[in-house]
Amino acid sequence: MIKENPAELRSCAPIQAQPATFTPENATTSATKAQPSSLKAAALLVLGRNDIRNQSATPSETGRNSGATFTCNEEKTIRAWLTYIEETDPQEIAEVIAQCYADAEARVYYLRRAEEVPPTPAPDYWATCGACRYFQRIEHPNLGHCTQGEPEAHAGLWDADLRYCKQYQMKG
Repeated sequence: MIKENPAELRSCAPIQAQPATFTPENATTSATKAQPSSLKAAALLVLGRNDIRNQSATPSETGRNSGATFTCNEEKTIRAWLTYIEETDPQEIAEVIAQCYADAEARVYYLRRAEEVPPTPAPDYWATCGACRYFQRIEHPNLGHCTQGEPEAHAGLWDADLRYCKQYQMKG
């Protein structure tokens, strides 16, 4: 139950529990007590295995994850490198990414290798004005003007001429 208090914006006061909601004879209560959850058992096995592995780890292995966290941009960079070297096996890609999350040294290694990827080339802006959404025709069947302010002759732009234009967007 929420009570309005002028000193505070809101404060919560517990309501009395109804006895029907807390009966120990619930079907789920008896089933939970009778059978341990398989998920809980599996989690306990994993925790036990990890404890054993952590005890046998060397000091350099235990300090590996002490570096900075693995960012989304770093993951994108490494995935781009994997694409560049034509690695397409999803299992291999997942292993590399998992290793980068777990091991700072591996992350540094893969980020260094990712520097090999050449930069993305600038887009080619060669196009005809007639195919552009910003080309506005005039009374002449082949002439028009650019609504984005690209330089043009007094008569306008010829729709079939191939020209360099960063404003070009295909009609859609």
